[in-house]
Amino acid sequence: MLHPRFQEHEHPRIPGRTTVRIAQGLKEKTRVDLMGRLSNPPYHFGRAMEILPGTLARRMRPNHATATLQRQRRLTRSEVDNLVDMYATGINVRQLAAAFGINRDTALQHLQRRDVPSRATVRKLTDEWLATATGRYLAGEPMTKLCDDLGINPTTLRRELTKTGIQLRRPGRPSAIQDV
Repeated sequence: MLHPRFQEHEHPRIPGRTTVRIAQGLKEKTRVDLMGRLSNPPYHFGRAMEILPGTLARRMRPNHATATLQRQRRLTRSEVDNLVDMYATGINVRQLAAAFGINRDTALQHLQRRDVPSRATVRKLTDEWLATATGRYLAGEPMTKLCDDLGINPTTLRRELTKTGIQLRRPGRPSAIQDV
């Protein structure tokens, strides 16, 4: 049953199709197509009915992602002794952590608790290389080419050049000195 304000009529261009008109006195305000272009075509409804039983039969997973449980590994005193001995032979902390199945920070904490002195970090860029790199950089050579030639990271070269007081060029800009 339609609301008194609406009137049902045949669609003017499609036989068998019903439309609803809003009755407002004698004037027709708008026309609404009840089963027109905006409704789902029968194919989609039929396809949904085919898929629905299989979907409902499937075991539903929980909404949250299953997180892997962190395995806590406690080293015995003998294992910590072994870790300290291996570090003294020259094995790096990352390799030790992997060998003992612990985090790198945990391995470092074990070494600190045993008052094992940390190894000095070796400077990758020697003074000779830095002088060469500085000269080439000031001559206008791109930093990426310098880093490739010297086998160092661009951050390392930037840091070393800044320490020496060199004004760095903006990335991607041509050098101050250009061949003409």
